[in-house]
Amino acid sequence: MSFVFTDRESTYPNRYLITRDNGSTEFVVLERADEPVVPGTPLNAETFNALSEELAKVVSTQATVTAISIVRAGSVVTMTNTLDNNTTEVLEVALDEQDTPTQITANGVVIPLTWEGF
Repeated sequence: MSFVFTDRESTYPNRYLITRDNGSTEFVVLERADEPVVPGTPLNAETFNALSEELAKVVSTQATVTAISIVRAGSVVTMTNTLDNNTTEVLEVALDEQDTPTQITANGVVIPLTWEGF
C-alpha cells in the first residue's frame, strides 16, 4: 500500500503574516534568494509519490524468514536467509585482519561502505 501526496495550493503563495511585539500586523511576501549551487531534490508531491511507490514495491515483495544460517570461512562471513516463498537472500561481509568490514555484498550486489562519523 502506498500513500498519495498532493501539493499544497494557496491563494497567496509565499505570503506570511508578521505580528510585531506591539500587536500590529503586516502581510509580506517572502522569496528565496539564496542562489543554490545544487538545487537539490524538490519536496513536492511528485517526489514523495515516487518514493512511496518504490517503498510499496519493496514491502509487497518481502517474505518471512524461515531459517538463518551464518558461516565464517576465513575473512568472509556469509549469512543466508531462507524465506517462506522458497527463495534465499545471501549477505556476505568481507573482513580485514581487525574484523572490520571491508566489503558487503547482498545477493551479488556490492553495497558501498562509508564510515563517516565514527
